[in-house]
Amino acid sequence: MSVARALRSSLLTVATALAGCSDQDVSSGNPTQTAVTTSTSTSTSTSTATGTGGAGGAAATGSGGGAGGSTALGAADVTVVHGADTATVDLTKLTTQDYKGTLVVPLQAVWAAGGLAAGQTRLEFDFEGDDGFHPSQKSKCAAYITYAEIAQGYLIPETRSLVWDDALGLPGCYSVKAVAKVTALDVP
Repeated sequence: MSVARALRSSLLTVATALAGCSDQDVSSGNPTQTAVTTSTSTSTSTSTATGTGGAGGAAATGSGGGAGGSTALGAADVTVVHGADTATVDLTKLTTQDYKGTLVVPLQAVWAAGGLAAGQTRLEFDFEGDDGFHPSQKSKCAAYITYAEIAQGYLIPETRSLVWDDALGLPGCYSVKAVAKVTALDVP
């Protein structure tokens, strides 16, 4: 029953965030900002516990709350990693903007919310899906994404799907579905 409550709570959070967006904001074509409080938790563990759900592949495990509190990641949680440091970021707690008719969270906001390596811009990023897929596994996507490039990348909170601005011209293998982890690597 606690899983159902956690999922309901997550859906209510998204609905509440969406309620702040007017029809005029969406039709204007300008990125719409919906202010939501940022919430993160940090740890030094590099292991993650994620669940997989039914249709859509969304994890149906809550984070925190309930008797004893769960350590599993929630449906909209993404783990950010830099070296031995990790943080869990709940995408539903971050400010969203409209990108091509879809509410998204900018990747730079996800990285900043994790609070790791603050101020560092000499970083490259790798992404991992729930299924263990990394773009770098494909020859067309062997290069890591730079800090400058993540300014044009977004995560869809409901699905954790990674989308990129078309101007970057990135191959499809960079568009990871159900992103579970964002790993930052120091540029040598």
